[in-house]
Amino acid sequence: MTINPASVVPVSGGNQTECEASPLQTLTATATVPAGSTVVWYNAATNGSIVTNPTLNSVGTVTYYAQAVNGNNCSSLSRTPVTLTINPASVVPVSGGNQTECEASPLQTLTATATVPAGQTVVWYNAATNGSGHYN
Repeated sequence: MTINPASVVPVSGGNQTECEASPLQTLTATATVPAGSTVVWYNAATNGSIVTNPTLNSVGTVTYYAQAVNGNNCSSLSRTPVTLTINPASVVPVSGGNQTECEASPLQTLTATATVPAGQTVVWYNAATNGSGHYN
C-alpha cells in the first residue's frame, strides 16, 4: 500500500483591487504551484463548485480559492484565497457654472468651481483627457 503525499498549497498571485474603468476591465485570479501540479479554482474555502474562469468583470468583490492537484492526483489540504475587487468610479463633478466678466481695473480673478459628494475631492486638469492636474 502506498500513501501519496498531498500537494503543496498554492501561492497566491495577490489580491487585486482596481477602480472602475471604461471600458470595464477584467481581473483574473492567479496562483502558482510547483511543476507537475495544476491549480483548480473553487468558489468556496471548502466544498463549493469548481470555477473554470476565476475572473471579475463587474463592479464588486469576489473571492476565489485555489487548490493544487499534484501528478498523483492528490489535492492540497487547504485552499488559497484570492480576492478581486473593482471599486465604482467616482461620480462626475457638478459644475459651479461658466463665468464671464468684463475686464476691470485692477484685473479681477475668476475661480472655477465644482462640487462632488462628501469624501471625494476635485482634481482640476488643463485638458479634457490627459493634461496636467492639480488639487485646488
